[in-house]
Amino acid sequence: MSSACKNAESFSSGFLTGKADGIFGPKTEKAVKNYQLKRGLVADTIVGPKTWSKLTEDIPESCC
Repeated sequence: MSSACKNAESFSSGFLTGKADGIFGPKTEKAVKNYQLKRGLVADTIVGPKTWSKLTEDIPESCC
């Protein structure tokens, strides 16, 4: 695993607790809101263009 991907894994663990299950449930909603707050975005829990843009800055495409 590249260091960029390790950083991405570490990054995601700071917001989402437990394993990702592909369902946008309450834990994901909380993680998105916390991420938006940390990145200075409107914390509306909607992963729109501004949130996606910040996520792609923080997580390299090669790790997805």
